[in-house]
Amino acid sequence: MVYRFKRFCLWFALLKKRLYKKTSFIVLLLCVPLLVIGLSVVASRSEGVVNVALYLEDPTDPVTTDIISRVKDGSSIIGYTDCSSRAEAMRLVTYGSADAAWIIEKNLGGAMYRFAKGYDTGITCVSIVEREESTALMLAREKLSGALSPYLLREAMKEYVRENIVLNDDLTDEELNGFFADSYGADEIFDFEYSSGSSAAKENDMNYLLVPLRGLLAVMIVLCGLAVGMYYIQDGDNRTFYRITRQKRPILEAGYQLSGVTSISAVVLISLYIGGVGTNLLREIASLAAYALAASAFCVLIRRICGTVGRLSAVTPVLIVALIAVSPIFFTISGLKPIRMLTPVYYYLTSIHDPIYLLWMLLYAAVCGALSFLHARLTEKV
Repeated sequence: MVYRFKRFCLWFALLKKRLYKKTSFIVLLLCVPLLVIGLSVVASRSEGVVNVALYLEDPTDPVTTDIISRVKDGSSIIGYTDCSSRAEAMRLVTYGSADAAWIIEKNLGGAMYRFAKGYDTGITCVSIVEREESTALMLAREKLSGALSPYLLREAMKEYVRENIVLNDDLTDEELNGFFADSYGADEIFDFEYSSGSSAAKENDMNYLLVPLRGLLAVMIVLCGLAVGMYYIQDGDNRTFYRITRQKRPILEAGYQLSGVTSISAVVLISLYIGGVGTNLLREIASLAAYALAASAFCVLIRRICGTVGRLSAVTPVLIVALIAVSPIFFTISGLKPIRMLTPVYYYLTSIHDPIYLLWMLLYAAVCGALSFLHARLTEKV
């Protein structure tokens, strides 16, 4: 048993060495860090999905200062351009230099106080001018509303206490403000975390251009696996492994496929940390190890179904585009979960925050491997 394992390791090392002699394979490996570095550079220079022209009528107002700091804090999706006048902000929107203009009215705290008391329902706290309606601008408005809401809630709470709760002593504004701060605090109303218990705060603070990086790297692993499949077909056509018996052929296929997929998986592991999206090291290694098995089994099955280099070459770009569209990389389309579950990318992306999907990836690899073995027995000659 030990001798067979040593022999398999020797074969595995020789297969890796054989792949490293192929220029196209080396280029494919180099594309991974280049992709990460390129996205990181673009993300560091990005000004956001939408650009908001910002004008403060009273920059010295403490309420205005606090709200603007909340709005700008940790926002990589919204870019801001500070303006010196209302007319300048309007001009930027008119000529397309900004997608929207936010004009923070003077005495903002007093305006929200009057609004909460109902003295003037038509009071304007913030004037918003937009070129057109879009999802990104809706998210930007939600960000602004989230910064304004604590002040409105505080004034509404103070008004409710004074009108509906009988107290022996009248509470001052400072006492009510302190009570509100103790109850509400500076924390967010909603705290998102994954089913594994890990916080989603890091993903929320991440630059929006780096969010799909992990999914793109997962697709790159599949692309590399399909390329390795083409090399295997070429070696088969050249009768490189003609001495390998039919009984040992599945072991050769698995070793050949894993030799390429594990190589790019190691590069992906390093690239995740270069891009700043890596999490716990042991978790990353475990997920990539299981994904290497699942992706290899998937690529072997696709290669067997295609049969020739020409067919596999024609299917590869279509399959890669389909993986990007179906997998939850850039967006998630409702109703496509059954289709997503047919791809290894889905299980890998989910396994980062839910360890149970490590077992699902192993099961996925076993199913794909069994289908490949069945296909071989039905199509190959004895």
